[in-house]
Amino acid sequence: MDEPVNQAVAPAGAPKAPSDLAREIERAVPREPQDRVRCVRVFGDRYRCNWWAPADSAQSPRAMAEWAVTAMCRVRKSRFLRATSRGTRLTIEDLGADTAAAGNVGKIVTERNSDASL
Repeated sequence: MDEPVNQAVAPAGAPKAPSDLAREIERAVPREPQDRVRCVRVFGDRYRCNWWAPADSAQSPRAMAEWAVTAMCRVRKSRFLRATSRGTRLTIEDLGADTAAAGNVGKIVTERNSDASL
């Protein structure tokens, strides 16, 4: 029973997977006053972001409790983004078909506060 156990070991030079930047993207992208932005990493440096907004109150015939208003949110905008991080710089590119077709892929560059918690 002194036989060595076959254990898979990652090679020392294996590339490190990029960190998940979803929370930083949520804070960095522009939004409208009542928007809630939710972002998830799809793969690699690609993310899907949804801008959630309250449903139009004009469509609602009666007043609702605040929790019900929150439950009645809709996705106002949805985009595929590419995000990269180098040092304190976060670069976000909009990969959406409507902006790419117009020939202007949107780009957001932000500087992160070095003492901000991730």
